[in-house]
Amino acid sequence: MRRLCQMYVQPLLTADPPIIPRERVRAFVAEVFNNFAELHAHHQRLLERLHAIQRDEHPVVHSLTAAVFDAALNWREAYMEYITNYPKAEYRIVDEMANNPAFKEFVEQ
Repeated sequence: MRRLCQMYVQPLLTADPPIIPRERVRAFVAEVFNNFAELHAHHQRLLERLHAIQRDEHPVVHSLTAAVFDAALNWREAYMEYITNYPKAEYRIVDEMANNPAFKEFVEQ
């Protein structure tokens, strides 16, 4: 998450001169990155749970099923939101690249 913010979000929000006009940049970031932070938090919790299982059961891990099943059940809503937003986010990126040379250069870097 930190890397995504450092690579894309922060430069878009703080660039001077702006890459995307200031009056549109917050809406653009919100629409394109949508619920990325929520998904990242789900993945972080799963990783922490997998590390705990590894610590507790080393050297032989008997099962990851409970952790993966729990993740699948709890991530459903977040991924449904992500999946339905993806085409809109992709359109926004493609459209911005087509109409904003500064953004196109930013993405291509």
